[in-house]
Amino acid sequence: MTNATKKLKIAILSIEYPPDPFSAGIGSYTKAIANALTAQGHKVHIITRAPALEVNGVLPIDSVTNENGVTVHRLTPLRPDIPEEFELKKVLALVSSSVIGELRYRHKISRTLQKLIKTKGLDLIEAAEFMADGIFYPRRHHKKIPFIVRLHTPFAFAEKIEAHAPEPMRQLMAWLEKQHINKASHLSAPSGRSAEVFREELSLGNRTIKIIPNPPNFQVVEDSQNQDKAAKPHQEAGQLVLFIGRISKWKGVDVLCRSMESVLQKHPDTQFCFVGADHIPVEGFPTGREYLKSLVKEQFHKHMTFTGYLQKAEVQKHIRMADLCVLPSRFDNFPYTCLEAMIHGKAVIGSNNGGMKDMLADGAAGRLYTPPDHEELAQHIIELLSDSEQREALGRAARARALESYNNDVVLEQTLAFYHHAIKECTAD
Repeated sequence: MTNATKKLKIAILSIEYPPDPFSAGIGSYTKAIANALTAQGHKVHIITRAPALEVNGVLPIDSVTNENGVTVHRLTPLRPDIPEEFELKKVLALVSSSVIGELRYRHKISRTLQKLIKTKGLDLIEAAEFMADGIFYPRRHHKKIPFIVRLHTPFAFAEKIEAHAPEPMRQLMAWLEKQHINKASHLSAPSGRSAEVFREELSLGNRTIKIIPNPPNFQVVEDSQNQDKAAKPHQEAGQLVLFIGRISKWKGVDVLCRSMESVLQKHPDTQFCFVGADHIPVEGFPTGREYLKSLVKEQFHKHMTFTGYLQKAEVQKHIRMADLCVLPSRFDNFPYTCLEAMIHGKAVIGSNNGGMKDMLADGAAGRLYTPPDHEELAQHIIELLSDSEQREALGRAARARALESYNNDVVLEQTLAFYHHAIKECTAD
């Protein structure tokens, strides 16, 4: 058996993994790559957090389950519950218990990895840099096993965009993530633009960062452009502009709302649909949607529809019904929402600050704007709503790029080639 055909034994550390309700981009990537690898006969172990879900009044304990051929290790302690009301005594107790719990959790990850090395003979370990889950793994004792750190988005960098943690925690996490990255034998990232940002943010110098896109986390629709085109809920006439993502400033949804007045002056029948879970912003509004409505004149509120969180099938239905998908994130590494819109042949307006610059081929397969410039965003929306031929041409270009560059077979081939290269380099040392 050649190295290229050898079936690998792989462990992937993931801060989240479906059906964990906290699961987002890292969890989606981990599940997609784990399923793709397993389908080709590789043995994959996922090490992740046990979700804080009670069953018959009993909280979870450590478990190992087989989920579609993937071995999933869900470890405690659970994530701490955030108190609904601020009380200094409660918050201080939470911080204290949380630090202890987080250290215990990461020590347990290290013990689990070392047990898998001993009992399963792991060939490779991959971990996200986010929150430094593998910080206690003693790589110095296992130098012939590649320890790949994948740069999704560092916690410390994310906090610069939308801050939630106190400054001491941000500084501590920045230090831990840097130590975690320094431990890596190899680095990878889903997009070239993001890799450039992280290289500068993390002072990575000339370290090699292998660019491999995330694999699709949904079934490719073969003829999506001809499905559900006529039906458009939320409106009797006019065009539908669709936003998909958390209702948060990170996703730039406030920028889209600030652009609405200019768009509606030119296209007064346009409807704006916001698909995604509500996220209470730092401004202190009771809900994200109330914050967004405060940015828009009351007379335009009738043009706004909020669906809340939707299952994937419903999200795809909304994509098929949209005339234009607008994803104005302040930063996104490799957003699956963009990939889904591209697969469905939709014109996309995305952010040039992150992975969408790569995904949309520097504007050849979509439009790019510079966040948080809402006037520039409005102009792109106006131009594309005014020109159906250009929208359709961009949609065709987006779909062609997604099918050619971001399909499962291509991404998996690149991933395995990288894994085998990393194994060869480590075993040669």
